[in-house]
Formats: sequence, structure tokens, C-alpha cells
Amino acid sequence: MTDAITQHLLDTMKAQHISAVELAARAGYDRKTLTDLKHGHHSTRVSTLRDLGAVLGLELVWRPVARGVDCVDRDDGQQSTNGAK
Repeated sequence: MTDAITQHLLDTMKAQHISAVELAARAGYDRKTLTDLKHGHHSTRVSTLRDLGAVLGLELVWRPVARGVDCVDRDDGQQSTNGAK
């Protein structure tokens, strides 16, 4: 399962006709980084997403949500409540 941020990155790559190999090289990463990202093999650092996005003209932005979140179901099956791990 691909998260929304990764999916947007992949969709933008496709729209701009940029291969994973080219994107990785232009952002200074190994091709394996993109392969792992595409297949959800591990969590990706925010800095990696920022760098890859920058090559595509994308920017990661934090913004407030309309309503706070009490609980988050994480991808690893754990649950975080009010920021607790």
C-alpha cells in the first residue's frame, strides 16, 4: 500500500516523464531508494521525500487540519494517541 505523499510523488514522476533512475540520480540518491519507496519496503526519511520532491518542483508543507486528531493508526500496525508512541 502506497501512502498519499509517495503516490503523489510517483504520479508527478510519471506526468513529467522522469524515470526512477533519473529522479534518484538528480536528487543524489541510489536507484534502490526509489525502488524501496515505490514498493513500500521501508519508511522514508522526510529529508529524502523533500529532496526527491524538489527535483520534481514539489514542496512538503505542514499545515493545520480543521479538526485535531486524537488517535493515529500507523502503517506498522501500532496506534499512537495524542503523540504517544
